[in-house]
Amino acid sequence: ACDQGSFGAGCAGKCACSNGGRCDPVTGACSCAPGWRGKKCDRPCQDGHFGPNCALVCTCHSDFTNETFALTSTDFYSTRCYSVTLICSCPAGWAGPDCRTPCPPRQMGTGLREA
Repeated sequence: ACDQGSFGAGCAGKCACSNGGRCDPVTGACSCAPGWRGKKCDRPCQDGHFGPNCALVCTCHSDFTNETFALTSTDFYSTRCYSVTLICSCPAGWAGPDCRTPCPPRQMGTGLREA
């Protein structure tokens, strides 16, 4: 068997896996670490997904159309989940691990920074 980082006959092939991806010692195909995808594991999961094979869906709250907060076409902000850290990026005025906590008056965004 080849050492990690090489593959194929005589272990002559050099693996091109990135971001903690593991290389198949026979074929050189990459098996990506959770949060990554692509032939070389060089692309993060698509927005809203994470985990092995990017198969899991993030729990960031994204329905900000209610009586306490209404989005308009001019201030649209999509809540995002970063596929590697699983941290939600909340729109201004919202906080918490899932962006469901309204900020107190005069404070905005993740970490409740002073407005």
